[in-house]
Amino acid sequence: MVHNTEVQKNKVFIINTAVLKDPCIMFYCGALLFISISYQCLFLLLPSRSQEIDDKDFKAATLVSLIGVVEVASRILSSVIWDIPSMKSIYKRLCGITLYMFVIGLMLFLIPLMKTNMQLMIVCVITGAFSGGLVTVSFIILIDLSGVDMYKDALAVRLVFAGIASFVGPPIAASLLDLTGTTAASFYFLSGCSVLSILLVFWLSYLLCTRKRGLLSHGVSICMLTSRVSLEDHDVYLTSF
Repeated sequence: MVHNTEVQKNKVFIINTAVLKDPCIMFYCGALLFISISYQCLFLLLPSRSQEIDDKDFKAATLVSLIGVVEVASRILSSVIWDIPSMKSIYKRLCGITLYMFVIGLMLFLIPLMKTNMQLMIVCVITGAFSGGLVTVSFIILIDLSGVDMYKDALAVRLVFAGIASFVGPPIAASLLDLTGTTAASFYFLSGCSVLSILLVFWLSYLLCTRKRGLLSHGVSICMLTSRVSLEDHDVYLTSF
């Protein structure tokens, strides 16, 4: 009996299941799942879209490389922007990620309408700029929601959802391409996924506001109830209780 008790005390769990019971984290990971489908399938479809324009002097790999270069620069700039003290509110960060998702979804919707590779390059530059910002702020928001202590567990869930996006998204996009013979339907599907991600972020914001109003109406200090503290300046955010 003593041996079994010691084993129970020394047992290390792979993931804290409390993360799975937090609706805010789950809704947020769901939003990232849909935007991940849009982002990952973009690289699959861009070469095909470039071939549809039938410009033999243009290499389709240029579009993918252009997104990568711009995205790296955007991540550096975004990390500076979201470190500004006035931008450290979780609600401002949610507004920011919503803007990123909206622009990415809009660019995906416009890609089938582009008639030249130069127009595609412009769209790719804009997409790379906003996707870099999205990647940067997405991890910051995850810390805001989970706190430092549970961040590794929330990150594990977020990566599982990203894996699901990689498993589900490309087959659907490729199937639409095979059925229709053009990339238009696939890009519209990806744009629709971006819209779903925005709706989930809106619902997440509503949940956070509802929790905050509920606590304040009872005269309860948020600092006394929450056990999750963010990395930046030890600001306390409303998460799950």
